[in-house]
Amino acid sequence: IQHLVSSEIQRVLEWWTSQPLEPTATFGVRIYHRESMLINHVDRADTHLASAVIQLDQYGLDEGWPLEVLHEDGSCSEVFLQPGELVLYEGARFRHGRPMRFNGTGFANIFSHYRPLDWNGPNNSPNYDGLLDEHGYRKKETLQEDEL
Repeated sequence: IQHLVSSEIQRVLEWWTSQPLEPTATFGVRIYHRESMLINHVDRADTHLASAVIQLDQYGLDEGWPLEVLHEDGSCSEVFLQPGELVLYEGARFRHGRPMRFNGTGFANIFSHYRPLDWNGPNNSPNYDGLLDEHGYRKKETLQEDEL
């Protein structure tokens, strides 16, 4: 089942990123219980460039439990998923997590992570080196004027 999930998500993420990807990790079902939290973090820059969270189930909820994504400009988005939905994100680029305590009985996710075929990590990927800082952000001096 894990291989089937990884293969299907890979197709979706290759469409989203417009490039071939290599799977690096798929894990779960991870089940969170009441009072769980996931502190905001940035994923590994060598393996988690394109990622997906699949919401399998949630039950006994007193309130929603959003995925929080912090943007480069400091703004924050909250993503509320329903069972059967997924969210695509750049885990090694954007700080993300579920920093609020979970108020429910159960919350079940699968996580799947990928990297471009020519990506070997920061400072080890000739097609990207010099363009990205240590966090995976484009360096300001490499941006064109219309990208600033």
